Amino acid sequence: MIGSPLDFQETMTQTIDDAIRQFSTNTNLSSLTGIFILDGISYPQFLFSVPYQNVYPGKITLRVEGEMPDETGEVQMTVGAVYFAPYEPHTPVLGIAHLLVTHSTLDYFYVSTEHDTMAFTEMTRIFVEAKDKDGRDVDLPAGTMISVALSTSVQYGGLEYGGRRGIIIDNIPYHDAQSGKVRFAADGEIPMEPNPQPVAIQVSGEGKTGSGVVWVRGSLNTPPEITSVDFEPSRRYFFFGSEVRVRATAIDPDGDDVTISYEPGQTFTLTTFGPVEVVITATDGKGASTTRVEIIYSVAVGITPSRERVIDGGSLDYRVYVAPQDIVPISYHWKGEPQDPAGGNIRPVPFQPNPTMRNVTVSPAWWYASPDSPCSAKFEATYLLSANVIIGDDSFDTEKAEMTVFVLQRAGETPPPSVMGYPGIVAIRDKHGDVVKVKVDHIGTLTRSDVKHIIFIPRTCQFYEKVMAHEMEHVRQFKTGIAKDLWSAEKLFKRLKNLEAVSETLLQQKIDAELDRFEKEELARYIAYWKKMDEDAFAVSDLIPPRYTYQACGRDLKPPKR
Repeated sequence: MIGSPLDFQETMTQTIDDAIRQFSTNTNLSSLTGIFILDGISYPQFLFSVPYQNVYPGKITLRVEGEMPDETGEVQMTVGAVYFAPYEPHTPVLGIAHLLVTHSTLDYFYVSTEHDTMAFTEMTRIFVEAKDKDGRDVDLPAGTMISVALSTSVQYGGLEYGGRRGIIIDNIPYHDAQSGKVRFAADGEIPMEPNPQPVAIQVSGEGKTGSGVVWVRGSLNTPPEITSVDFEPSRRYFFFGSEVRVRATAIDPDGDDVTISYEPGQTFTLTTFGPVEVVITATDGKGASTTRVEIIYSVAVGITPSRERVIDGGSLDYRVYVAPQDIVPISYHWKGEPQDPAGGNIRPVPFQPNPTMRNVTVSPAWWYASPDSPCSAKFEATYLLSANVIIGDDSFDTEKAEMTVFVLQRAGETPPPSVMGYPGIVAIRDKHGDVVKVKVDHIGTLTRSDVKHIIFIPRTCQFYEKVMAHEMEHVRQFKTGIAKDLWSAEKLFKRLKNLEAVSETLLQQKIDAELDRFEKEELARYIAYWKKMDEDAFAVSDLIPPRYTYQACGRDLKPPKR
């Protein structure tokens, strides 16, 4: 809950868990007090009844105030948190942590202003710097708060910070005051003689103080008016990494010359995501100035994946990404175009459920012929996908992603059949019943395997029907056509029928040798038949569109193996 040594009067952010209802501090030194701060309100020593949903890391801070015994002294402070379980309200749980309080090196605050002397109606920034007793800078932790106040004797103007205004502004983060985000506007009473008049600035925090002064003269100089601010390119949302140029115009009611300055510059590059503050200041020759703040946004817009491959008839998921994530586009519109517009068989890219969604699926992905030729088209085709995204009033075109759709060189095959099983064997015996020889007697379990085709492409592929027709023709050839007698079980049995031997082992050797010869002969016949078989199959499938790939085209594919 509390970390290691805490500098004296230094604010430290605490992380408080769960449904904590009470916090308290205790120390053996009465001159020191622990003060809890929640929502800008201080609670000395005790903080009661904090609803658990309001307790977040960094929401409660602890400030230690008072006097230390000496320059080298250290004091231990105990911090306790009481948790009342929501389902056991009579069972409190006490959490205790300890921190070591030491002296801080902070001695005073140095206060300066952007302009030592300013005219009535002008504005100047106030800078606050933490110093040690030797005038060296002191780093104060994040979360350190200070107060800035003006002398109330004569009200020549007021303080401005973060939309607040007054002669006293409390709870200002030190780092904001250090960077000049607190301003003094000389828009109160007009200073009279003697002229100019001093305005004292008082700073306090962490038990230390500082002071400065700015002089206000009573001349009625009207500050310039910023009449227009334009950005190049003309938009409010920009691609991250873009170069932005800002151009403003201003006029001065008194006719004075006007100088315009820009932060972070008139031309700058967006190196961070999210909102970017562009501060335009118009200053006349007498020092009167007007400031205008414009907000632009640095975003990244793209699509993912940026490069992917998919088989014809398959699908791919795509999405638009936007950074930062809290920026929500108004609309999306996807588009896809072939990398080779002269290709054949080109179809619109089918974005599902429709091309105006942030997340889309390309389904089915269609191959197209490149070049537009049945016999020389490549086996893959590339589309360029992009999305137009509207954010605010600005349009973004994403970089193009590559979607390559491919087809397989061999989309299907019909392996040849084989002869399975074994012939029937009988033993020949003499009158004594002894086996004198064994012989092949009947076909036994010999049978030709069924012919089946294999399709390697999905059913959604545009060539599925074409490939199916091709392979079904091969199946027909093996069953009733040119190859119907290949690997015939009956033909093999005729070759084995007269084999005999004096033992079953020797007969098996003869059968195996004959089977090997039979397989080689059938395979040679199959190869001899193949060219005619494939030509006949192409004669059927070539008529089925699309007539690009999987056409005969003089291709000489090797016959498929089992």
